[in-house]
Amino acid sequence: MGGKKKEIQENGNMPDLGVNWTAIRALEHNIDPQQEGESNADFRLRVSGELRGKRRIIEAHEAYQNALFDSGNEMLEYGLLGAVSQLLGGEQYSRDPVEQVGDDITVGIFSQAPQHKDPFAAILLLSLMGK
Repeated sequence: MGGKKKEIQENGNMPDLGVNWTAIRALEHNIDPQQEGESNADFRLRVSGELRGKRRIIEAHEAYQNALFDSGNEMLEYGLLGAVSQLLGGEQYSRDPVEQVGDDITVGIFSQAPQHKDPFAAILLLSLMGK
């Protein structure tokens, strides 16, 4: 495995659509690789949740979106924005790291939404956050 890890470290900063960034983040952080029968979506959730639980926020969202933070992936950017918004506000909406990745994205999207006085939107936001 040492050779593969060295290869990843040498080439890991070169965005390539064929690169499995989730697998790279798992390898870098000693997280079990994708198991036989584990779907790509389940693998992404597992790796991102473990990373979010370790407070590796950027890596968690990279693993979840299978992209690098500077790749222009809008959902990844929303996730990072939402995580920072929660940290600055002293709030974390979920105690489960896997759910927290989704909460980060939701908060990021809502923080960029135009402000309006629609009570239904406020109720929807609160229900999404389990309040």
